[in-house]
Amino acid sequence: MSNDRSDSKAFQDQRRLADEVSAYRGDGRTAFDLGRVFEHGFLDFSEMHKPASEVILKTASYLRRAIIELLKIDPALQERAFSSDYAKPRGPLIVVRQLFGTLLGKVDALAMAGEQYPHVTWTSKIKNVSMNANGRFSFTPIESGTAKIGEGIKLAVSRFEAWDGSTINETTAPAGLPRAPHEV
Repeated sequence: MSNDRSDSKAFQDQRRLADEVSAYRGDGRTAFDLGRVFEHGFLDFSEMHKPASEVILKTASYLRRAIIELLKIDPALQERAFSSDYAKPRGPLIVVRQLFGTLLGKVDALAMAGEQYPHVTWTSKIKNVSMNANGRFSFTPIESGTAKIGEGIKLAVSRFEAWDGSTINETTAPAGLPRAPHEV
């Protein structure tokens, strides 16, 4: 029996994962290529953004598939994991929040004493997590904000928005906007 690392099952699985993720099968630049470019500083960030944005979803898909296959889970669970319900790559739960409002009061005293600018400190907690009959999870948040504003200043809230920031969506820039700093 050899102690050579390349003979071990773990090494073979790691090599297969690396090969699967970096093998783009003719899809253009590979994650491996972009990783090297980033690591060694061969290109400016603005030059890497476009090729990276073109392969990020495919990379996430390859990585996800390779990990699930390496886990060797029950075939029924694997089939469910590869179904269209779970095809879109997701990151950790991120809820993006935006509060809109108007500060009312003296312009020279908007910020709280000791603060440079007025702002709201936001706290989020999860009150409840549940799963419906289709196996989809939902959660109920508890949201609260504390306005850090000057004495006598009022915050008139006009709108609060929250949306899912856990997914990566392919989009194109609106017409007329520069795509990179060097194109301005």
